[in-house]
Amino acid sequence: MRIFLDILSGSQAGKKIPLNPGQPLRIGRTSKGDCTFPDDQLMSGVHLVLECDEKACRIRDVSTNGTFVNGKRITHADLMNGDKIVAGQTRFSIRFEMNEAEAPPRSSPPAPFAPLPQRIAPLPVAALPPPRVAVPVLPAPAEGEPPLVPATPQERLLALLRGELQPLYALLDAAVEPDVLKALYESKEERQSLFEGVLGARLVHFAPHLVRLPKESPLLGTLVQKAWGKNWGIYIACARPLPELRAHLRQFLEVRVPGNREMHFRYYDPRILRVFLPTCLPDEINQFFGPVKYFVAEDKNPEVLLRFSNNGHGVDLKPMLLAPQEKAQGT
Repeated sequence: MRIFLDILSGSQAGKKIPLNPGQPLRIGRTSKGDCTFPDDQLMSGVHLVLECDEKACRIRDVSTNGTFVNGKRITHADLMNGDKIVAGQTRFSIRFEMNEAEAPPRSSPPAPFAPLPQRIAPLPVAALPPPRVAVPVLPAPAEGEPPLVPATPQERLLALLRGELQPLYALLDAAVEPDVLKALYESKEERQSLFEGVLGARLVHFAPHLVRLPKESPLLGTLVQKAWGKNWGIYIACARPLPELRAHLRQFLEVRVPGNREMHFRYYDPRILRVFLPTCLPDEINQFFGPVKYFVAEDKNPEVLLRFSNNGHGVDLKPMLLAPQEKAQGT
């Protein structure tokens, strides 16, 4: 894994500094630092120290005015991918990148899936369009109260996720946004990464995470508020226990591309899933769905939910309008 310090502001904005394992990097205003910012008068001579190994990156504050990580003043902290650092008047960001040799743990895909990348290539995150912003939703009704009548797209979405799409899981991509892992860590729901072993533990910030979402789960409201329209992942309606569904989903993490090379397949990105499923043949749909009743993804218009099911002869796509009907008709 390679770790970079990206400079976000000041005269050196845009510069990317590689952090080498076992070699501390001192950031400061004077020549005592390894990377200096002489024009930042609020930065100490040596302001902070970054230390990395093969698995992690740590920060120590050695300044007078303080160092801030994600808005909080720290003395020392472990850093995650995407963390924002402020020293003096200069802003930085930590970025983790996988080396080619650190590809996600491989599983053997069924033979019919070998040619799929010829129909839809796995897309890098940077090549995908920018996310949309979701808005807050109403909380779940208290026990004994009548159910809320969905009046907004967010309320309608929450009603579907708590109702006809149960039993429900989400498959969320931690590589998209640091808040994905934050939401999972703050939740008490059953969850597990699709990656395995020591390498899987090292790649936790890049992994797809499967989480079970009972209808009363507070995480459902969080995902509707923060994630819908931002391509955090997909939803899966399935009655099987999490370990069984996880074993099924792991089959499709790798696909073969021309030249007999294997490539990680990010089918859990809604922008990929909604293009990929309609290209599949009936046997491929049977194989991909397995125990899954529905795959659910946001449309490029976030006021439309896409529900995919297996009809035995291919895939059925049912777009479900989340906006009030009169709004959709422009009346």
